[in-house]
Amino acid sequence: MDLDSLSAAVHASLAQLAPALAMPGGIDWFLKGGWAMWPLLALSVWTLFVVFSRLAHYSSYIPKLNRELDNIARGQALPPERLEGELAPMLARAVRDGKLNNSRAELAVEHEMQSAAKMVNSLDTVSQAAPMFGLIGTVSGMIKAFSDVTGLQGAGISTTLANGISEALIATLSGLAVAIPAFLAFRYFRSRLMSWETHLYTMVDDVKQMIAGTAPASAGAAPETQVKR
Repeated sequence: MDLDSLSAAVHASLAQLAPALAMPGGIDWFLKGGWAMWPLLALSVWTLFVVFSRLAHYSSYIPKLNRELDNIARGQALPPERLEGELAPMLARAVRDGKLNNSRAELAVEHEMQSAAKMVNSLDTVSQAAPMFGLIGTVSGMIKAFSDVTGLQGAGISTTLANGISEALIATLSGLAVAIPAFLAFRYFRSRLMSWETHLYTMVDDVKQMIAGTAPASAGAAPETQVKR
């Protein structure tokens, strides 16, 4: 088979693929992507699990903790044993006892952040791994396509190339389709976490100032050193 006939077969194969690639979807389309689609499917399921898990956490636990911390800073907190998490009960006890352990406060903030950031970093891993699986699927499909056309003649060349190129293009598209949402979700959650971390340290500083008697109601007192970040 000479170069001209191979080039013509490639163009004919792409022409056959155009309608199918214009409307992706379905099991047949998934299976045409080759073996690389299975790890991509697993990565997409994991991404959905992490996203919904973190959204549930951020929409329920974090607002509740923020309200509890605000109440503590205003001196209207519930008893420590009725508060959730680690930071809120510790600050409530500090207000009640009139002293705050800075190192324990920092450790409590770190634990709250670790709980909120659980599994978030895996989204960054997915955003980097998914295109790699797509690339592997692309290379695998192209190797298969040009390997299968060896010794073929006529219309069989176009059909065989179409199947191989289809696997390559579908795998590439699927890898990007998994990676882009995972990356956007990772950036969103990281932004939320950084903002919340600042809020937690601010609440700790407010409680420390209230205990030391440097709140706005006691103007004129020297401000305490803020908790180390």
